[in-house]
Amino acid sequence: MAVTVKPTQKDRGRLVSIVIDILELVRGAPVMVSVIYGVPILFLVLGTVAGLIVLANALCSLEGALRLPCEILHLAYSPLWLGANTDLYERLGIALVFLAFPAYWSLAGIYAGMVFALGGRRRTSPKAKFLQANNSSEDPLNTHDESIKQTGPLQIKAPPDKEGPPLAPWRQFSIGVDESKAIKWEPWPKEFRFRKIGLVLSGGGAKGIYQAGAMKAIYEFLHEKRALDCVVSIAATSIGAWNALFWMAGLLDSKTGNGEQSKHELWWTQTKLSQLVRPSTMIIPGIHRHLISNDPWKRQFDELFGRPKTDAHKRLTQILDDDPSIRFYMTRTHVLQGRLSFDTNNKRGVHAVKKQTHDLDQATLTNNIERLKQATFTSMGIPPLFDYTYLVGHDAMAYCEDGGVISNLPIRLGMYFDQCDLLFILPLNASFAQGTLPFSMPSRLARVIDMRQGMLERMELKSVYQFNQRYVFAGERNPVLAFAIAPGEKTMIHTSELWKLDRYGTVVFDQMYRATKKALNEFFVPENLWNFYSAYREMNDSKAAHKKLPENGYVRLTMVDPYWNNGSFEYEDRF
Repeated sequence: MAVTVKPTQKDRGRLVSIVIDILELVRGAPVMVSVIYGVPILFLVLGTVAGLIVLANALCSLEGALRLPCEILHLAYSPLWLGANTDLYERLGIALVFLAFPAYWSLAGIYAGMVFALGGRRRTSPKAKFLQANNSSEDPLNTHDESIKQTGPLQIKAPPDKEGPPLAPWRQFSIGVDESKAIKWEPWPKEFRFRKIGLVLSGGGAKGIYQAGAMKAIYEFLHEKRALDCVVSIAATSIGAWNALFWMAGLLDSKTGNGEQSKHELWWTQTKLSQLVRPSTMIIPGIHRHLISNDPWKRQFDELFGRPKTDAHKRLTQILDDDPSIRFYMTRTHVLQGRLSFDTNNKRGVHAVKKQTHDLDQATLTNNIERLKQATFTSMGIPPLFDYTYLVGHDAMAYCEDGGVISNLPIRLGMYFDQCDLLFILPLNASFAQGTLPFSMPSRLARVIDMRQGMLERMELKSVYQFNQRYVFAGERNPVLAFAIAPGEKTMIHTSELWKLDRYGTVVFDQMYRATKKALNEFFVPENLWNFYSAYREMNDSKAAHKKLPENGYVRLTMVDPYWNNGSFEYEDRF
């Protein structure tokens, strides 16, 4: 059932928008303090100390044993806000005023601490209660309809008025080609066939819900075309690594959820912040190196993917075997070396990195669920929110953090290793236009980070047609077709706003799902595919000294406006 997009701030007056922003700030303040700007303990201590100082200063007029210490406090602090002739009642009134601010943050800190303390404990979910009631460790909802066999490849008929291939020679991989042996080619089949499909999932924190909505549309599109088995590669960073787990575990099927929504969609639209993170036990901001702990999130991994005898666990175990049906690449950043590397189940990829690194100093083979868990949360180690991960691999020992620090959209991994002929690319930061200037130092710093991440993703998008030009000039293979879609700014849910998922999650997920579904239908038009491949023929046929790629040969990024509602899209093809 489609969810109608609710009126947003763009449709309301300026004053109403300000009021709503203030209410959101008050509502989210305890969480925001805990997760982004510090910890409740800090504000609790500062608020208590400030309150005691003000009260002591107000009581300095009392006679008796408190006279001497109060006079000392009076001399030390009264010049700050109290006149010399202020009486006791005025002192108490001013004390109440100055207590208001520290008291609010103290209560906010206590509230946030309680929320995270309770949320961080192991709690029995409704699903777990159902399983316990039935005395079964099997997951009755996690079943798949095998009546429709996914045989592949993804086939799109060529335009009927076209003769011959759009690019000659037509070099497309044939079925069952062993990459370790000589490459075999097949003649032009008068249709576009995509046998090796890759997903590229960027990082973006809470904005991963936009990515999840797009993934649902792609899953349904490939299922309709009987080509789900053609997805052979997933390259992911940060929150993209988390979304990749759901795809590999088969949890995008609606039958894994409530029949209409998959377990993937339910997770994004129903998970609470307290089930993901909690304040770290020992934090001194400015001295300690991280703010929060992702231990509750790790328990989410155990609940979803770590329980034996469930279909999700079985599918992931199969993927971690010697002959995986899907190869994954989860990036991470080596802190001391300042270089990018990745975890993968592709043995050939591990050996290839040793010979030709692509600036990837190492790859670690991931062959069991526990190592997969480590790989996922290492890729998701956003600094300075989470602590470093001390990674001990087969040939490496290093402190690591989020892969998005260096490469937030690992397109080159999908282009390099698995010889994909079609990529679905889901950036989350490639559109970073903003209408107003940042108004504070934290917001200014956040803006700089957003711009940097956006430029990193755009450079990766540019690498697609750079790879394609090399393929065509060298005569190695056909260029790789890329479908790319991203949410436009200003997004309803931003990178760090995990607490907004329960409020806006359903609307955002549904909007991105519907937008991607429409964009897919517009993208896979035979004429568009023909124009893409023929653009490289035109480039080769050009007699100019500088061979310029025609317009149709570039990657086209589909931008989804935050207020999109079954309308048209904006496109970008220059990065």
